[in-house]
Amino acid sequence: MKFSYNISTALFACTLVMLSCQQEESLLIDENHDSMIRLELDVTSADYTGTRATNNAYKTTFADGDAVGVFAVRNGQIVENINNRKFIYNEGVWDVEGEVIEYKGTEFRRMQFYAYYPYQEEIAIDPTAEEPFDAIIKGWKIDADLSGANYTRNDLMTSEGEAEGQRLQGKVKFVMQHRMGLVVIAMPRLVYTFTNLGIADYTLPVTIGGLSITANGETSSDVKPYHDTATDTYMILVKPDVEFTIAGTYTGAKEMEYTAAGTLARGASRKYSIKDETTITHTLAIGDYYCASGKIVSKDAPEVPEDCIGIVCYAGNPQPSVTHPDLHTETNDALRRDYPDCNHGLVIALNNSIVDGIERNKFANGKSFFGTWFMTDEEWQDKFVKNVWQFDKGEKNPGFLGYNGTALMEMSFKSGATEGCNNGWAYTEHYRATVPVGPAASEWYIPCVYDMDEVTKSINTINPQLKLAGGQELESNDGSSVGGIFYWTSNERNNERVWTHKINGGSEHGMRERGSLSGYFRMMLAF
Repeated sequence: MKFSYNISTALFACTLVMLSCQQEESLLIDENHDSMIRLELDVTSADYTGTRATNNAYKTTFADGDAVGVFAVRNGQIVENINNRKFIYNEGVWDVEGEVIEYKGTEFRRMQFYAYYPYQEEIAIDPTAEEPFDAIIKGWKIDADLSGANYTRNDLMTSEGEAEGQRLQGKVKFVMQHRMGLVVIAMPRLVYTFTNLGIADYTLPVTIGGLSITANGETSSDVKPYHDTATDTYMILVKPDVEFTIAGTYTGAKEMEYTAAGTLARGASRKYSIKDETTITHTLAIGDYYCASGKIVSKDAPEVPEDCIGIVCYAGNPQPSVTHPDLHTETNDALRRDYPDCNHGLVIALNNSIVDGIERNKFANGKSFFGTWFMTDEEWQDKFVKNVWQFDKGEKNPGFLGYNGTALMEMSFKSGATEGCNNGWAYTEHYRATVPVGPAASEWYIPCVYDMDEVTKSINTINPQLKLAGGQELESNDGSSVGGIFYWTSNERNNERVWTHKINGGSEHGMRERGSLSGYFRMMLAF
């Protein structure tokens, strides 16, 4: 918050304090003449209560490039060189644009200061009015698109302050108050109740659909609200003291409509919760379509959903400590630890991962473990299951551990140990970036041998569904992996070899760094 206005080595210090719907966010500044004035936001939270509630989740914070305008008034006149002066936020400090301002304690203590956000070049205040910003507030235009950073750019805030301090040190404290009204919409949840014995209900957030606002006889269509991901609520700014009606749609178990109406004072907020108790009763089955939204569509549906990203390949809780409680615990079950609600099933991706146009590749550039580092790490040694298995020597498949192996690979790669897994992680990371998953799913990961064995059991159901959804069928290979078709898994055999899977041809270990062993990378997720 740099104000360097030191014509006479003195400072004019401006402390900005923001209110989130009537709640003060305190900033205490005490700076000397050669220091930068620093901005510190302390955003306290509270639930919405009544019509003048504070926002518990949305934190009003400044981002680099944001700007406020500052006025100074003395004897009913705007001070010439402090007339809508622009201060720009950059890396925690505020810089005045243009000519610096010399702080003169005696003169400044006779002035009244006014600030507003966001800055606009043509704004003018009425220095003689009791509320100098009144005309600005009444004439403020709210854009239809309030998504992302657009929200704060439409969130008019103003404040009044007075200079404090002596001749060589001074500050102006602004308590920024919201001047628009805030409508918060809480959408219902979509609940799947499975008829399968032992599978828990599956809950998804409902995304807001079309939205319009009518106020003063005018309707603004295609309104895009701000989505607060912390509370999964949608926020809309409205003109204060003006009656409004919001009409919207959403798709839960079916297409639904709702309306919300009211009037809000300046800086007030109101939360509207949409109650929709409708559930979807569904028998989860291998072959069902899994969508990017998280929705599940029956394999027998007449049409494939447009946002299908995979096919259900296992119905039931896949967490290793649940499927194999004699072998694994809640502590070392990485899937259960990271995604405790992913206890309904597994999904095989529609397509292979392709990086830089290459679909089949070796697993890594070198011979090195990626899944053993945790065994000697004090923090992580009891948080994972071992990833090196000699199935060819009688060791048994230990459960659905594809996420376990991929998590070990990711942590190894990000710690700098990349030699034994560079391609494996590159193909995983690329698929995660290009095929987003739903809000109730794990990230994509490379399956383990046990995972692919489970897929193979139902390959005659899964492959036709992959084809119907426009994906790639899984290919079988009854011969050798060398020069043949196979899929890499996330299981290792030793520092040289990684386990591969040939679907009907079963598993086989192959050299991870050999160009002659180029396999596919097909991802999986849990939900």
